[in-house]
Amino acid sequence: MTDQAPVAAAFILGAALSLIPMVIAVVRGRRERRVALQELAERTAALHDSQERYRAIVDRAEGIFLADAATKELIECNAALRALLGYSAEETARLTLYDVDADTRDGVDATFRQLTDGKRPLQLDRRYRHKDQSRVEVTLHASVFMQGTRAIVCGAVRDVTALRDSESQLRQAQKMEAIGQLAGGIAHDFNNLLTGILGYGELVLETLGTDHPAAADVAEMNRAGQAAAALTRQLLTFSRRQVVQREVLDINAVLSNAQKTLQRVVGDQIELVLELEPDLRGIEADAGQLEQVIVNLGANARDAMEKGGRLILETAHVDVPAGADVRRNALASGSYIMLRVTDSGCGMSAEVQAHAFEPFFTTKEPGKGTGLGLSTVYGIVKQSGGTILLDSVPGTGTTFRIFLPVVERRLPRVRQTDANAHLSRPTETILLVEDEKVVRGLSRKTLQAAGYMVLEAASPREALRVAEQHEGTIHLIVTDVVMPELSGPALVHRLTARHTEAKVLFMSGYTDDVLAPHHFADRSAAFLSKPFTPAVLVKKVRDVLDAPGELVSPSAPAAVGRPLTIH
Repeated sequence: MTDQAPVAAAFILGAALSLIPMVIAVVRGRRERRVALQELAERTAALHDSQERYRAIVDRAEGIFLADAATKELIECNAALRALLGYSAEETARLTLYDVDADTRDGVDATFRQLTDGKRPLQLDRRYRHKDQSRVEVTLHASVFMQGTRAIVCGAVRDVTALRDSESQLRQAQKMEAIGQLAGGIAHDFNNLLTGILGYGELVLETLGTDHPAAADVAEMNRAGQAAAALTRQLLTFSRRQVVQREVLDINAVLSNAQKTLQRVVGDQIELVLELEPDLRGIEADAGQLEQVIVNLGANARDAMEKGGRLILETAHVDVPAGADVRRNALASGSYIMLRVTDSGCGMSAEVQAHAFEPFFTTKEPGKGTGLGLSTVYGIVKQSGGTILLDSVPGTGTTFRIFLPVVERRLPRVRQTDANAHLSRPTETILLVEDEKVVRGLSRKTLQAAGYMVLEAASPREALRVAEQHEGTIHLIVTDVVMPELSGPALVHRLTARHTEAKVLFMSGYTDDVLAPHHFADRSAAFLSKPFTPAVLVKKVRDVLDAPGELVSPSAPAAVGRPLTIH
């Protein structure tokens, strides 16, 4: 036994020694496996990060999709395209391009045939449908590649809806500009002619008396002349070329004053409702033009409610915060007074809405509408610095929303006049400067008949000579704005250097854009727009003469007087 113990110990030791390499190998294997697993985890994490970065880039790029060229099924669709179309990831998985493209199935198939047959990338303008069925104008860059025997279309989609809308607005503006230029070009001569027709017609009617056999014919002639003048004003208004007299207004007061007139326009079968927010801030606009907007919208609502209905006029403050989406709100940031006009009428189709503000566009029968009602409204709102939006659903009704920028309220001064001021015969002297013979003759005859002493001049040069030779006081200068030799403001600048006490009344048949180069930018100056009647002229002259203090005239031009040029 004692001899066998060393042998056993040696055997055990040998066996243990023989296991050491195996143990070392196992330990080394485990360590290498841990290292390998760690490297695999790091590579997996890096791959995941790379995929996330790739997905983030793809999702934030333009709209991208992969589609089966044969079935038109959407295989893949990035987040940008899903957001553009309003669908979730689960919903897009069930969509085909037939569901997305607004074209017919045949149209979509034809586009794909063109792409797959040519095997070349294409750029196309397409109209897609949002989930809410609204249109989305896009530019599509598409190419095709093969995945085995399967043709796959890869498309990159860019939203160009805002660009197309801007292009449409530009075309509309250019169209209105062209018509406006035409209207402005003929306005001066036409208004001078109408001044003579209406003026002398009124004088003839006064001379004949109401019992004369021809009085009715002359009165009818005057009504036709007034209709022509109103048509001219509408043309100039929608084209934003009418001379306006802006003032700070309380829109609630304008609506209240126009309520009776509006009720007469719409008729008793239509319920008229005013919902006015109290304590509104002021807006800057021409009071007469604003009333015209209300009446025109009322007439439009009346025609849409032939069997009666409800017309609601509402006012409210609207604040658009800085950074707001101008495209979505159609308004820049700022504070506005909103006038909402809603009727319960027949509504308008999308096609009619697209042309509603175009001049001469009408859905009425021939002879029952000029097509200038809404275009006039549009022109007035734009000329006042505002925005008008139209919402309408066929069979439900129409809503117009007008947004006008607010201004700090300035209460207008109320001028007190003496009740007996006009009982005595006028004694003032008026210098009349007008290069158009018919207007000058009518104005001179009217003012002399009213009792004024009139100094007449057919040109600025003659006016300077007449004023130099006149030794007495000139109380009022009545002058055209645009004349050869000198503009009206330039002439006034020279005349008032000597006749410092003279007040000024400008008159013109020209439009704002033509008057501006002649330094007629100061709207605080007294102004009489042609055509006018003798009664209007006499009243305006009296108002100017009775006004307290000096009436402001336009500032002196840097370069006085230049011939009129209309481009």
